[in-house]
Amino acid sequence: MKDKILLIAVIVLPALLMSAGAADIFGTWIECMPGSKGTVDTIFSNRLGDTIFSFAADGKRLTGTVSGPQGRFVINDGKIRGDKIYFVVIHNSAGKEWKVVYKGKVSLNEIKFTREFQGVKMKPVEFIARREFQRHNDYIPRPIRLPAKPLPDR
Repeated sequence: MKDKILLIAVIVLPALLMSAGAADIFGTWIECMPGSKGTVDTIFSNRLGDTIFSFAADGKRLTGTVSGPQGRFVINDGKIRGDKIYFVVIHNSAGKEWKVVYKGKVSLNEIKFTREFQGVKMKPVEFIARREFQRHNDYIPRPIRLPAKPLPDR
């Protein structure tokens, strides 16, 4: 009996530890363009200008697409290391190919990204992408206040 428990612990424990270290990235994430007052619009509505990230993960491998005003692009060389992600998107414009490198840190409902354009003289851009549909534990429930007296029957 003790041998079976030990065998289960040796097999199951490493699998649990490996899965606990990976970021929960699956799904759709949206980067909204800054509004006219320099704030990020928090209403996700797939407007022109939004960048939409659709992610899937297979262990430490990140796959998916990035969609925006320039079109839809496949994620290349995607990696997940704990709560950090990395991937490359290749753009083709007027016969010229250039790479965009994304690095991010994943939390429950946000990814803090740095986007860097390789081969173009531009500074890296920092931005936040949020989940299209937020996950559990993302808000604190408010208590329901009941009236002091019962409501009259109608």
